[in-house]
Amino acid sequence: MYKNSTHKGCRLPACAMKFLRRTDKKKILMRINLVTALLIAGMAHVSAAGFAQRVLLHKKKMALEEVFIEFRKQTGYDFLWQPDQLNGLKSVDIDLHNQPLETALKSVLAGQGLVYIIKDKTVIIRREEEQPSQRKHMVTDVPVKGKILDEMGIPLPNASILIKGKTDVFKSNDKGEFSFNVPEDAKVLVFRYVGYQNKEVEIGAKREFVVRLEPEKKALTEVVINGISERPKEIYTGAITTLSAADLKKVSAQNVLSAVSAMDPSFHIIENNTIGSNINALPDIQIRGGSGFPDIKGSYTGKPNQPLFIMDGFEVPLQRVFDLDMNRIASVSLLKDAAATAIYGSRGANGVMVIETIKPKRGKLSITYNNDFKLSMPDLSDYNLLDAKGKLALEKSAGLFGAEGGEYNQVYDEQYSIRLKAVTRGVNTDWMAQPVRTGYSDRNTLYAEGGDDFVRYGLQFTKGTERGVMKGSDRTNYSGEFSISYQFEQFKFRNSLTINTNKANNSPYGNFAQYTLLNPYWSIYDDEGRMKTNLDEGYFDVYRRPSVFANPIYNTTLRSKDFSSYQEFVNNFSAEWFVSRALRFVANLSLTKQSTNSEEFYSAQHSKFANYPEADFFRRGSYTIRNGKMLNYEGNLAFNFGKSFGKHTLYAAGGVNIADNSTDFNQFTAEGFPNDRLADITFAKQYELNGKPSGLEEVSRRIGFFSNANYAYMEKYLLDASFRMDGSSQFGAKNRFGKFWSVGTGWNVHKEAFMSDLKFVNKLKIRASYGSQGGLNVPAYQAMTTYSYFTNLNYRVGVGAFLLALGDENLKWQNKLSTNIGADLLLFNERLDVSMNYYHDLTQNALADITTPPSVGFGSYKANFGELVNNGFEITSRFVILKQNSAKDFYLGISASGIQNRNKIQNVGAIFKKLNADQDKGDQTTPKVRLEEGYSVNTIWAVPSKGIDPSNGKEVFVKKDGSLTNIWDPADKQAMGTLEPDLEGRFGTFAGYKGFNLNVIFSYKFGNQIYNSTLIQRVENVDPAFNTDRRVYEERWKSPGDLTFFKDVKDKSITKTSSRFIQNESVFALQSASLSYDFEQKFLNKIKLQNLRLSLYMNDIFRISTVKQERGLNYPFARSVSFSLRTTL
Repeated sequence: MYKNSTHKGCRLPACAMKFLRRTDKKKILMRINLVTALLIAGMAHVSAAGFAQRVLLHKKKMALEEVFIEFRKQTGYDFLWQPDQLNGLKSVDIDLHNQPLETALKSVLAGQGLVYIIKDKTVIIRREEEQPSQRKHMVTDVPVKGKILDEMGIPLPNASILIKGKTDVFKSNDKGEFSFNVPEDAKVLVFRYVGYQNKEVEIGAKREFVVRLEPEKKALTEVVINGISERPKEIYTGAITTLSAADLKKVSAQNVLSAVSAMDPSFHIIENNTIGSNINALPDIQIRGGSGFPDIKGSYTGKPNQPLFIMDGFEVPLQRVFDLDMNRIASVSLLKDAAATAIYGSRGANGVMVIETIKPKRGKLSITYNNDFKLSMPDLSDYNLLDAKGKLALEKSAGLFGAEGGEYNQVYDEQYSIRLKAVTRGVNTDWMAQPVRTGYSDRNTLYAEGGDDFVRYGLQFTKGTERGVMKGSDRTNYSGEFSISYQFEQFKFRNSLTINTNKANNSPYGNFAQYTLLNPYWSIYDDEGRMKTNLDEGYFDVYRRPSVFANPIYNTTLRSKDFSSYQEFVNNFSAEWFVSRALRFVANLSLTKQSTNSEEFYSAQHSKFANYPEADFFRRGSYTIRNGKMLNYEGNLAFNFGKSFGKHTLYAAGGVNIADNSTDFNQFTAEGFPNDRLADITFAKQYELNGKPSGLEEVSRRIGFFSNANYAYMEKYLLDASFRMDGSSQFGAKNRFGKFWSVGTGWNVHKEAFMSDLKFVNKLKIRASYGSQGGLNVPAYQAMTTYSYFTNLNYRVGVGAFLLALGDENLKWQNKLSTNIGADLLLFNERLDVSMNYYHDLTQNALADITTPPSVGFGSYKANFGELVNNGFEITSRFVILKQNSAKDFYLGISASGIQNRNKIQNVGAIFKKLNADQDKGDQTTPKVRLEEGYSVNTIWAVPSKGIDPSNGKEVFVKKDGSLTNIWDPADKQAMGTLEPDLEGRFGTFAGYKGFNLNVIFSYKFGNQIYNSTLIQRVENVDPAFNTDRRVYEERWKSPGDLTFFKDVKDKSITKTSSRFIQNESVFALQSASLSYDFEQKFLNKIKLQNLRLSLYMNDIFRISTVKQERGLNYPFARSVSFSLRTTL
């Protein structure tokens, strides 16, 4: 039989007492204490879910979604909510100082009809009346499992998984794995992880998932992109401006260079009064002034002060940026000081513009279409020419038809009579209107993208057609790009293939300047309606020789050619290995191949050959062909590291960069074409007289080793350091390598405890940097002694050679030492944003042209000599008057910026004495650049003038010794002004309401001087045989005692550069105005579009200046109105 293990006759209390009596009382007490401690610890652990995390936040009118995101950042807890639950809820004012999370949540949700649940470091927000689903509904026979990874393929532990529409939360394990059951009617799983974008995945028939989450997209204002690595802007010490694609599109939809210039005045497009708005001419650009001497001798490979352009990590030429479709751009960053540019070493002295293009996004196939259409109108408002009647009167008063009682009056009278008849019958030709038109630009872009977590693709095609305001000038671009990325575990591969083609035609009407000279009493057609070859039907000189004023419009009827084209192939490949979240290795390789071609053909009937003598009759007509090839390789191998260690944050990058650039160029000119129909090079009679084919071949190589580190302590105290060593074949054998470095420091003052009471201060950062950068814009063989052959001579021992250029084995980089002190300020609930910088740049060992004696055989050679200093400050500000709290709210703000730069030459001694003397030769009607110690390269040099002597109508000059004279002498030239303004910048306003967005930007400058060439060329030194400015009648000296500005019109002597024509300039202009509208999502859903935006732009609509001079001499400036459409299917 079985026995009962229970003691008979013993009740539980009695047994317990017996047990206690048999046990050590001290041990019992220890066990009780231990159990109590464990219970308390467990309770404390449960409570800690809500009370261990604390919140510090002071801000007004925050949307609840913004509040939850900020709480997530501060606590590390995940927040889950349904977006529709927040619709219509009011914004809240937050004033929390180190409050527990639960206290903060109760304060925020009070009166909103919402409650919260905290579970496993996850906060679930739901409506007050909702009840969490019961566990029994979650238990089904449909299991799901899988793995959650980040963008690098690394598992995400403790990630949250929800069933859409439910409140229950599941978690992944330490390996990122998950497994649970879902209801049979469940449709979508939602995956969430702090710092990453939420992702929804349809369940369908799948039961196993591999899910990759993308990091949350940080606003571009929060990230610094330097083309090599990314850094949080909060802990970065460099001077940098970052502009998003949306920022740029507020200014222009056509040209990224003009858009950046409008947003940041330190990016300065130098106005060129000669090329105007020529669509086929590249602009001259500077960042914070020029760091090198100007290219007086024309010996640089490009513009010596042009910044470096980086696109997707690789150097690109200005031409590619000029033709770049703005719809491809994701962001643009301007790197200005040493802390930002030293990472580029020998190429960073002039500043760096970093362009990041768009990358394919994950998702179903989407197609985006952009159309940008622009109308351009020639701006001729600065011209004020004489009409036919006034011009003929000027000729008579200038004595063009002889003096009274002169020897040849009959001839002159006949000529005057012919012109007077033309004026009488109403001939008054508007010659300026003949070569111009309303131009237009039409750019169409189609972009398709899609893919999943492993493979993504993007395909873009662009066609751009532009017609300039000069008739016949146009530019056509075709661009195609295919990009693909593939991720395999912790490896990611990307490849982008781009093909660009371009053809540009210059206007057959020639330079605009020649039309401003034509007399209005000349007609284009004769009495029979036939186009004239020559314009003047009279006789110009006393020998009755027919005039040869050619009709430039006749040239447009001939089969002339003047075009250029290029074809470009670019392939960029990158591979990334994500070793961990903190460390990754990157390898990049770029191949660029370009071929260029240009041709110019002028038939024998062209006016260029009108003055050829009879002996050269068969030389008339010319054909010039230029061909070029370029092949560039560039590769980078680098690592990037970033991690926080408690209060310490460290970012680091380093690697090696190599590049090989080769160029091959040749050209020749042939002449002698029988007639206009034979417009092919094969019909040429011969090479140009005394001419032969010529060309250029260059190969340059460079290698660089770079490193950069960024350290922050408590995100308050910041330190940046960069070092780069570059080697280049372009410099002397003894100086192949240069070392470049930078150090930067910063202090986030707003994070200090003593700032906590200043709640209106959202950000205050003080930063400073110092370092060196170099310049690399010289010909490939500049440091080498080179020779050329006597191809027309032969000696018994072979072909002879002569010295072409003198090399310098000691030639090295010019070294720019930069100091920058700046501050960033954000105030009043982020309404006022101010950034200020003061900089001091010293260029040492500047590359200069050193002149040589004539006996050497060449005029100059390159050497390191002298220093150039740039001092200046810049400030940008933005104030939001009415802040936008939702997409439908009205917002309004203003912005302003300004910059001043001062330039000075030092430590050059008398090295430029010969060069300056050469500048005093030749044409002296316009100022020439002089390089004098203690002065700016932008100084205007002229002979001081006292004006016109009332007694005799002659100009009175001031000699260097202070004495007065009527004789102009270049030795008396003095610094009479500078082109550098006291201040220039931008200001404007921005506003929006219910999808409408308005942005207006004005530009200004004042305090500089300018040499008014119109006054001397078109008034003072006017040739009365041609048309001229109306001011030729004003303030002209006529008789003794007249107090006038201009000399006598009958005085045929050439007036040369004097201070009389230097004027103070102030300019105010409307640079850009734009209005856009984004259609509401409800309407877009009906027509099945993801987005739709319409935009209107106006650029350069008006310009007011204190100086009245003719602008756009060879090609007029233009005003433009643009329209843009963007939509995604």
